Amino acid sequence: VQAIEAGVALAKRSKNSIYSKYFSLSGSIIDFFLAVEADIFVGTEVSSFSVDVESTRFFRGYKKNYHYLPDGIELTTPDGAEYPPRFKC
Repeated sequence: VQAIEAGVALAKRSKNSIYSKYFSLSGSIIDFFLAVEADIFVGTEVSSFSVDVESTRFFRGYKKNYHYLPDGIELTTPDGAEYPPRFKC
């Protein structure tokens, strides 16, 4: 599974003095919104970042959310789901 992280690199290259100085925080915000707006999202059930992305996507109506588990990839927001997945750590 290919993981995509672009936020830190974009923030570091930014000509904005705040974004480039606080690139870790800025990068995580960029990554969050890239993940929210993606066609699909694959995260883990033990990541607060993943669960926050899935919750945001769920309430925006984006239902193609998956967890990467030892047994494979599992759909976490099937049609008819009333609530987003919860953090399991």
